[in-house]
Formats: sequence, structure tokens, C-alpha cells
Amino acid sequence: MEKQLEELKYRWHRYVQQRWQELSQEFCHSDPAVFSVDDDQVDEKHRNFIFNNEAALRQIRWRYFLEDFETLKVDYATVTEQEKKELNAAKHWLQETHRDILDNFDPKVLKLRKKYKVVVAPGALDGLIGDDE
Repeated sequence: MEKQLEELKYRWHRYVQQRWQELSQEFCHSDPAVFSVDDDQVDEKHRNFIFNNEAALRQIRWRYFLEDFETLKVDYATVTEQEKKELNAAKHWLQETHRDILDNFDPKVLKLRKKYKVVVAPGALDGLIGDDE
């Protein structure tokens, strides 16, 4: 079932790109917000800051970072809710796509793929291949 797996990977890649573009557009048009989450690692503590769009970044000044951050701070729970929603949608999409591939995919049919040509300048490979002379 390697051909079916390759088809699923191909479709998954396209799905992820599409969702990334849709979410990017959604975040661009939303109000500026900054989320923060503490990430306790083995030896150190970290705080991650997540900016939802360019407007949020423009409103933060480095010299007054924490002060500006407080004015744009939004509860991190909204990020985890969005993450859960996207994960559930992705699981549903994977199940539906897997079912579709098992029902309709014919591994004997080859997809047309764009040919790529490699252009090498004369003498570019000189010295890379040992001379047997």
C-alpha cells in the first residue's frame, strides 16, 4: 500500500498548506493580540510570546516590551482552543481522505509530474570525480 501512502502524504501536504493560508488570512484581519505561555524545561524556565499578526508586532516597542505586552495580552486558552479545533478537523480530514483513497485510488494510474532539468556549467564537476588516468 505504498502508493496509497504516498497519495495520502501528497494530499496531506496540500491540506496543511491550504489551512496555513486560511489561518494566516484569518489572523491578519483579527484584532492585534499577544499570547504568552510559560514553558518549563529541565533546567530553565522559558516564556514564549505569540503574536497573532503584524499589527500586534508593530505596537510592541522593545524598550517597553512588558508594558506594551500587557495592553495586548489575551488569554492563552484561546490558542489551545484553536489548536484543539484544528487537530479535530485534521483528524476528520485524514479519516475521510484515507477512506476516499482506499475506495477510489488506483495505484496503476501514474500522476503526471513536472519534469525538472538540471543544468550544470561546463567544468563545474571537474575535480569532484577521481581521474582514472
